[in-house]
Amino acid sequence: MNRTPSVALAAFGASAALFLSACSSTESEPTPTAQQRVFPATAQEEATTTPEVDSVDQIYLAVLEAEGITELRNSNVDLVTFGKDVVCATFIEEGSPSLAFALGASLAAVDQFDSAEDAAYVVGAAVATYCPQFNYLFEQ
Repeated sequence: MNRTPSVALAAFGASAALFLSACSSTESEPTPTAQQRVFPATAQEEATTTPEVDSVDQIYLAVLEAEGITELRNSNVDLVTFGKDVVCATFIEEGSPSLAFALGASLAAVDQFDSAEDAAYVVGAAVATYCPQFNYLFEQ
């Protein structure tokens, strides 16, 4: 089966692009947090929004929807539960996950999304939203 190497390569490429794109900044600008890179609007709005207006879950879902990601395939789990109870729980259980672990998590989720890029994006967004203690995976 030729699908496995190409899927692995696509997942690695998508994850690497997500991770590396977060690293480009000029020295004169402050380095944004992973939360701000995944959700750029929150960097400016966080002082003015209230939990009643825009909850973290709503922002997370809106960002995913902007990428065309609205649900998991082959699963009855919603995206918020996937982010909190699958991605973050897995990272917490690992203890000190590595970049390779994050890439593997993206690869493991490929069957639930339309592409490896979507899986990597959701894993990155979940980490930035629900378990920011693992933001170091996105920072070089």
